[in-house]
Amino acid sequence: MSVWEIKKHLTPPMIQRVILDNDERVYIGDPVKKLASGHAEQAAAAGSIFGHVLDIVDKNNNSMFGSTPSYTGAVTISGSPSSGYVTVATDNETVDKIAALVDVSPFTIYSAPITGTMNTTDTSSAGGGWVDIAVSTYVITIDETTHTRTITNGGQYYNWGVDPDDSTRMLVSISESEPFGPNKAKA
Repeated sequence: MSVWEIKKHLTPPMIQRVILDNDERVYIGDPVKKLASGHAEQAAAAGSIFGHVLDIVDKNNNSMFGSTPSYTGAVTISGSPSSGYVTVATDNETVDKIAALVDVSPFTIYSAPITGTMNTTDTSSAGGGWVDIAVSTYVITIDETTHTRTITNGGQYYNWGVDPDDSTRMLVSISESEPFGPNKAKA
């Protein structure tokens, strides 16, 4: 379950509509990639980030999580708008065309769950430096042990420090961006 939350926009969001990859399962808030297939799919550890899922819509732009959902397509929906996910059919790219509305801005700051404990590596709670994600059975977290302050190493996300509202979470923004590169890691 994704629990990534938008904490702050440093600029207005930059929203792109991208059809989900066939047989894909995506949570609201998830980081996604696009380069591997041309369609949105769950991001991978050490790969570039396209953006974060704000909503999931059918080919007529009807939200899967609206107050009275009315959508077309073969899809399994679970959860609520804040923590829900969608699994699309094996022919989604050509038939149903269920899509994610993705904020691709590298200027959006997210509160993200971490794997491990804050400050295990290089006082990560202070902010600065970079981190990568960890992916485990559809759950995407920040891997605190990847925190580095070495510029040449970089990371998928820039670390803004501990979330002041929850010391078990880290504030991050996209660093290795697919659309706004330069990219150090391929999708």
